[in-house]
Amino acid sequence: MIVKICGLRRRCEVKASEGADYLGFVMESPRSRRNIDVELFEELNKEVRSKSVIVTTVPDREALLRLDKLGADVIQLHGRAREHRHDLETPYALGLNHSEETFDSNAEYVVVDNTTALHYGGTGKSWKWRPIAQMGCPRLVAGGISKENFKMAIEQTGADGVDLSSTLEVDGVKSPRKIREFLEVVHC
Repeated sequence: MIVKICGLRRRCEVKASEGADYLGFVMESPRSRRNIDVELFEELNKEVRSKSVIVTTVPDREALLRLDKLGADVIQLHGRAREHRHDLETPYALGLNHSEETFDSNAEYVVVDNTTALHYGGTGKSWKWRPIAQMGCPRLVAGGISKENFKMAIEQTGADGVDLSSTLEVDGVKSPRKIREFLEVVHC
């Protein structure tokens, strides 16, 4: 099972996430409280032992191309940013609302999440899990995923993995303890 931990902002969170397949860093997404700048990404990316992911909603092609040069292993695109996926040199992933479907065998993976009018993900709110269509690449389920429900989410959606953020936080900040606890349960 693929595991992505998203919305990382501190070195202790990156270290606690060792054992996850992907570590996500939100950039150029000003509505997100998890948004970080280039300097912090470069500092944290040095600590990543798996694959680093820039998660963005930036619709501006030029800004997206600047992110493309930062050395992430994957760029995860949400909203209108997805329109520019074929302009990137870095492998890309797509973020979708649970009601959307797309087939893209060139994507590293697709994240199926619960989105709102203001947020493309990271809300911590679950959705009524149902089978996710085959999309030509691995599918990750997101939205309220925790150590208590991840197995059910995988079973009900048929996803290849999970993407977590909000459920690993205490008072809006990632908890290294909660990250480690989740990874221990997954890898048992």
